[in-house]
Amino acid sequence: MTDTEYKAYVKSAKKQVFWMCKTYDYHKAEYERILHESSRPSEVPVSASLPGDPAGRKAVELAPHGEVIHPIEYAIKTIPAEYRKAVWDHCVCGIKGYPPYADRKTYYSYQNRFLLAILRYKHLI
Repeated sequence: MTDTEYKAYVKSAKKQVFWMCKTYDYHKAEYERILHESSRPSEVPVSASLPGDPAGRKAVELAPHGEVIHPIEYAIKTIPAEYRKAVWDHCVCGIKGYPPYADRKTYYSYQNRFLLAILRYKHLI
């Protein structure tokens, strides 16, 4: 892979991470809802000979939401507390700029560290 192709790949992967961050609240709410709801009756027809597996079904429903939630929660912990809100606001809300108490270079390096931590967690780079 050439240097140009690699840079294009990383840029594309960062866009994927931005969309993960933008849908974080939805996935977190769905994860919590599924986790705390009581087991539903099996969706398998009654005539089926195999019993339902409520725990397995719940795990299958939680998996796609966990794939979004866990990398983001891991990555945000790698950022110092004073920069977390600003990095989060930029990635989720699209708020541009950096906080007045931070140096521009430091802020953008932490933002980049956040995105790269998610990419590494998901094994995209």
